[in-house]
Amino acid sequence: MISVALILLMFHLSYGFEIILPSNINWLMTVYHDWGQHYLGWAYFQKEPWHLPIGAIENYNFPAGTNVGFTDSIPLLAIFFKTISFLLPETFQYFGIWFLSCHLLMGYFTFKVFNLYTKNYWLIVLAVLLISFNPVLMYRVMHPALCAQWLIMASIYYYLVKPLKENVQNINKKQLLILVLSALINPYLFLMIIGFSIILPFKNYYFDKLISLKQVFYYIFSGLFMVFVCWFLIGMVSFSTAKTMEVENSYGLYGFNLNSFYNSFGWSTFFPTIKIFSPSQYEGFSYLGLGFFIIIIIGVIYLLYSIINKSVQIKKQYKFIPFFLLLLVTIIFAITNKVTINDSLLFEYYLPEFIVKIGNIFRASGRFIWIFYYTLFSFFLIVFFKIKIHNRIKVFLLIVITLIQFYDIKLFLNKQIVSGNYEIKPLNEKKWTEISSNFDKIITYPLYNNSLGYNLDYQDWCFIALKNDLPITNGYVARESGDKNVIFQQKIKDKIKQGEINSNELYITTSQYLSDFNSLIYNQKVHVGFLNEFYYIYSRDNKNMLNHEFEEIELYKADSLFNKIKELSKIQTIIKPNIQEDIIQYNIENLSFSNNILSMQGWAFLKNNLAKNDNSVFISLTNNHKSYLFNTIKNERLDVATHFKNENIKNTGFKTVCYTDKLILGMYSVLIGIASDDNILFQSASQQIIEIKKEIQAIVLTSLPENSDNMKYNIEGVSMDQNMISINGWAFIVNKSSVDSNIKIILEGENINYSINVFNINRPDVTSHFNQNINFDNSGFKLVIKKKNLTKGIIKLGY
Repeated sequence: MISVALILLMFHLSYGFEIILPSNINWLMTVYHDWGQHYLGWAYFQKEPWHLPIGAIENYNFPAGTNVGFTDSIPLLAIFFKTISFLLPETFQYFGIWFLSCHLLMGYFTFKVFNLYTKNYWLIVLAVLLISFNPVLMYRVMHPALCAQWLIMASIYYYLVKPLKENVQNINKKQLLILVLSALINPYLFLMIIGFSIILPFKNYYFDKLISLKQVFYYIFSGLFMVFVCWFLIGMVSFSTAKTMEVENSYGLYGFNLNSFYNSFGWSTFFPTIKIFSPSQYEGFSYLGLGFFIIIIIGVIYLLYSIINKSVQIKKQYKFIPFFLLLLVTIIFAITNKVTINDSLLFEYYLPEFIVKIGNIFRASGRFIWIFYYTLFSFFLIVFFKIKIHNRIKVFLLIVITLIQFYDIKLFLNKQIVSGNYEIKPLNEKKWTEISSNFDKIITYPLYNNSLGYNLDYQDWCFIALKNDLPITNGYVARESGDKNVIFQQKIKDKIKQGEINSNELYITTSQYLSDFNSLIYNQKVHVGFLNEFYYIYSRDNKNMLNHEFEEIELYKADSLFNKIKELSKIQTIIKPNIQEDIIQYNIENLSFSNNILSMQGWAFLKNNLAKNDNSVFISLTNNHKSYLFNTIKNERLDVATHFKNENIKNTGFKTVCYTDKLILGMYSVLIGIASDDNILFQSASQQIIEIKKEIQAIVLTSLPENSDNMKYNIEGVSMDQNMISINGWAFIVNKSSVDSNIKIILEGENINYSINVFNINRPDVTSHFNQNINFDNSGFKLVIKKKNLTKGIIKLGY
């Protein structure tokens, strides 16, 4: 009971009992760190209906969603509390009681370990206090799941406890339970505990002669099987090839630095911070503390004395060989193949590919030093207990050492954790919640940007979406779920460029990305509001927002924005430009043309004027009859300046949206122009050709054209939403140039057939691929058509 009382006292000094209150989420959300991620993962999981797999979360990190295990929300507790969520208040957190449980359980298993070596109650109590609040555990509060380091101490205990014929099965079953619990808490802890779950039955078979080889395999493989089943049901593993747990080239970044045992990272009263090779090596934090350094020094002196006097018989410790092998493997894995000390790389060595893959999955490899850390703590405390002096002297010495230890790490003991109700300070929570309640989803633009306007503001946007049970395109997760989000993000970008927006979507963005919505604003398809330095954009067709009242500053900004876009969108008819090739260095990174909207983005500068090259960039559309000039918006491109090693060209980025609905119909070449003195110098943009047509209409066919085998084609993408159908790819006639080709899409329906003209897209890659000395550059196509222009039903696609 004294141990429990001391742990409770230390817990209050370190955290404060207020964090245990289930309704207190203020301390989790105000730090804008991983705690917010862990709480939001649980909160979304709690509010959503059950899915299969049972750990799935759909509205967070929409549309791919995530898994409660990938938000480090401790699946063991999340699933339990979700089953009784009907008894819980709307705002509920279990992380405070989890922290307390971790310290109590660490104390419990520490007590059991040292009770094997001494019966002096006070020595055990002091050891419990030292290990229950050791620097590694206190440092890891940033990741609540990883505070379950009592699993390591429990595994050490089950290895050390003397096995007998009567209890050996029970010991292995308890270790099996520890293994399953570790898998339901955190994968890193599982990989640490699986080592113990292998060496324990092996020791009981080979050295203790208490179980059979068959039982060894039973305990190992039954444990792995149960873990796999648990992870499969939760959704942390699957048979899908779309997911990958591996983060390439990450093993070695988060390794254990050889100075970590004495590098305090600023948490010591006595020991300074020492330089490290990589900032990510904080994962290997394993500072021992001054008090424990004293214990090690005393222990080493005593061991040397005992060895000299031959009172230590090392050869009798053969049963620890499996344990020593586990320590060796985990130490090597923690250090990685990049061996470092301070800020220096000592050496690097080759590793087999399969080990690298494991390392890329468990990339925070420095954490695996914890097994050796707790072994070191336990070993030297046991050695201290064995010193042949009076117990009262040992207790007195350990009290002094404990006081020195806690004075050294006193910064851990006063974290000043806030409590109370959480209120979003940077945002007007009430207004944003009210606005978002009128929509079916929130799209933060650009998507999946966790710091859109201020550091880790995704937490606040997700919190607002949570209040209205809305999916949101944001949320920090440990592992991405395949390419679903990437595809969705591109789809959203394409829709915006084409001037389309769904009435049920609320877009939130900043001034930096507002120009991407120019086509929607120019065509007056959206309302634009401004609040807390963020813009919110939504379709004018949203009936729920008809009575929404804008503030005066919002109306002013919207008018100013519209006028600015109108000014930017002015079309100048110019004399046919004089085209000079190879005078402009440029790159068009994004070009799309659909629904009479031309979007371009890239960089450009004059080759012969690198001394000062921040002149205006223009886009021109020209043919034999007409030439038009469009302005662009300049932006900074430090990557271009870095690539060309010239600071003068950092402002050569550009992007523009050109509206061609008022232009004369026909085929146009795309030119890039740069102002030089009083002239504009032009160069063709990689022979890009666009065709300005009337809005695409589906022409009803009385009969289908004959099939032809004399054609090659590829459909690269078909996508649909509630309003539009989009099809893109390439097609050409065999052995015939596509320069003058006119591609049409044929749709064969159940009762009606259509012929639809498409937008031609320049595809020099097709010409290059077939390498037939025939020009297939004009073989690319893209079709975007409104669903309402087609009859409902099953439709076959053809040419």
